[in-house]
Amino acid sequence: MKRMGLTLIELVIVCAIIAVLVGIVWVVMAPAREKARTITCINNLHQIGLAYQMYRQDWEGIDPEKGKRLQWWELGLPKAGAISLLAFGYIKSESILFCPNWRRDLFLNNPGPKLLTSYRTMYGPDEETLPHGRPFSVIIAEMPDFPIETCPLHDPEYFKHPTHDDCRVLGLTVTGEVKWYKNAVIRHMWFK
Repeated sequence: MKRMGLTLIELVIVCAIIAVLVGIVWVVMAPAREKARTITCINNLHQIGLAYQMYRQDWEGIDPEKGKRLQWWELGLPKAGAISLLAFGYIKSESILFCPNWRRDLFLNNPGPKLLTSYRTMYGPDEETLPHGRPFSVIIAEMPDFPIETCPLHDPEYFKHPTHDDCRVLGLTVTGEVKWYKNAVIRHMWFK
């Protein structure tokens, strides 16, 4: 009587073929996953931008103009950035304050203070907030579309060489526009 089944060698070959196919799919899908995370981050920044716009309207903030030095409060920006918008109810979900590329696990079991956002606020409540850089009022006068919130988590080169000129970061402007910035432009304005 003939047995119907796979031998050990045949079973190993089938498993190896499945593993190769899974590996190929994984490699092919990685760029699509990163693209989806980037789109989610852009959407988060857009939502934060809408919250900034509502806050600015409530506080009668004016739009930045080239050559005109304006303080954060004249622009109608909250003192502590996007975290203030969550506290004041302009942002309803804390998850909007985190880029999908951010890994929070390191901070959840940390006995220190809880990290409230993965985005970097690029303005301060006063001129002394930027001890190694230039005052925000000077920066915004030279570059009215300077980002007020940034996310560097989508350019792998940023983590290898954060001072590299070709690195890109996502940024949110005072007027709520989300766009890509070269890291060199931000560093040039910040440390000029």
